Amino acid sequence: MADGLSFAILGGYGQLGRGVAALLLDRGADRVTIAGRSLEKAGKAAKDLAGRDCAGHVVSERADADDVDALADLLSSHDVVIHAAPLDSVAPRTMCEALAWAGGRLVLVSHGTDAIAGLQAARPRLEQAGAKMVVDTGADPGLPGLVGHLAAENHGAAEGVEIAARYRAPEVGRAGLADILDGGTEAAWVYADGWRRAGLFEVRRRAWPGGLGASLAIPIYLPELDALRARHNLQGLTLWHGGLNHIADAIVSLRRFMGTFLPKKIALAAIEASMRYTNRPPYGLSIVGVARGGGRTVRVALSHNDVYAATAEIVIWCAERLALDHQRKSSFCFAFELLNDANPIQGLRESGFNVMIKPSMNA
Repeated sequence: MADGLSFAILGGYGQLGRGVAALLLDRGADRVTIAGRSLEKAGKAAKDLAGRDCAGHVVSERADADDVDALADLLSSHDVVIHAAPLDSVAPRTMCEALAWAGGRLVLVSHGTDAIAGLQAARPRLEQAGAKMVVDTGADPGLPGLVGHLAAENHGAAEGVEIAARYRAPEVGRAGLADILDGGTEAAWVYADGWRRAGLFEVRRRAWPGGLGASLAIPIYLPELDALRARHNLQGLTLWHGGLNHIADAIVSLRRFMGTFLPKKIALAAIEASMRYTNRPPYGLSIVGVARGGGRTVRVALSHNDVYAATAEIVIWCAERLALDHQRKSSFCFAFELLNDANPIQGLRESGFNVMIKPSMNA
């Protein structure tokens, strides 16, 4: 589907960015631009990718994610820009200004609750400029909303949905580890006819399907959950997020109990150490969504053996659909909303995911 299209990847020389670029080239993209703050790193990544046997070509460009002019140039000269760089406090404003000026299509992989709120608020300006944006386009977040949606849709009259997700990879970047720490300690919420802060003892120990072992799971909030809740008029909604490893579980739990008495910098360093020394296989992702209501239960299970490959597949799926979708009226949507316009079950299976939908049964 990427045949003849051009893409730019901000943060394209990172592990995820390289994976996305390689897949785009394999799928026939005409041009892929590796962009980032370091022209040297971007150039090296482009050179490595140029050695692949592919019809398209790959180039490099220096582009700071906080530079409105640079982002606007990328938007105006490519079919889709994929923002895979870490978000900072300036990035949402930069994205809004660039989209309002240049229009274009943007896929946002990196997650930030405040950033997404700011972009949602900018909808009128984006619509006026003809810009299109899809957010939460990775495996985490992104896929939990889709799994929850599939469970609710197959149920047909769900009153509540419970989602549980665990992701394990040999390596996780510092920004990703910080998101995990913040999600477990500062964004722990449960929806029951209204969002409420999760209690300190609202923690579960879960055994995960797909060979991912057992871990603690903490309820967390993601903006995509509000879209899921509104779409299905849910009275209850919870996303239980599993830990990386036993030591990381303990650190997140301590941070929840101790708050700022356990400084974030120290907690993050400890989680990084746990990834180096105790993060043994198996790796992959496992997401389960359960919809309940009217005495019936529907369960959807999704798994993949490589978190980064799974993330790249979802990013590209969103980018291709956004590039080819000229009918979408909304200037802003979450990944699960865009993917639902296609055949999500077939698309997931074609992308290497294992998907199981258990028929309705008596609760």
